[in-house]
Amino acid sequence: MTPEISAALIGGLCGVIAAGVTSTLTAKGASATLLKAEKQNAQFLAVQVGPELKRFADDCLSVAFDNGRSLGQPSGENGECYATASAGELKLGEISDVAWRSLPIELMVDLFTFGDKQKAIEAKLAVDPYDDPPYYADFYAERQQDYAKLGIEAIELGIRLFKETGHTSKLPGAAEVKDQLAKRLHELQDLQARLAIYRASRPTSPFVP
Repeated sequence: MTPEISAALIGGLCGVIAAGVTSTLTAKGASATLLKAEKQNAQFLAVQVGPELKRFADDCLSVAFDNGRSLGQPSGENGECYATASAGELKLGEISDVAWRSLPIELMVDLFTFGDKQKAIEAKLAVDPYDDPPYYADFYAERQQDYAKLGIEAIELGIRLFKETGHTSKLPGAAEVKDQLAKRLHELQDLQARLAIYRASRPTSPFVP
């Protein structure tokens, strides 16, 4: 093989290698750019959706304190206890200006289906038999606990959303409302336990047909 041919082959091989390296670097650069854009989309979504979860948790806290009374008196004009607080329906799927597909599948599913938990609570409260009008103490006791638990789940989902999208900051106000909900749930569970002991200690009247 002549020196001229060897030089030509070496030059051609170097050109192929250079082209391959350039192509690989370009692909890696494009992939890195895509990943960066996906992360930015996910973080923007978290900034939009996280506060909605926090707002919902705040509403749940209000419901957890609602016993159907206002200033210590039944809130209804007829002396019955009517609900004075409610948690608006959470419709995260209606937030359309965010890139939902930038989230991990499991997290996205948990966000989209979270509203079903509230619907299940409301359906249960609507059909279960409850006690003694006009105060409906058992109804409000169960409603308070259900919403305290739901609020904790909502705020934990918001915290998880910020964490899994790589935010260095935390969901504003999340820790405070979570602590308040946990404290209220503990109070309600303690009250329920003491009420159960009290009821068990009361003599039951014999049934008279």
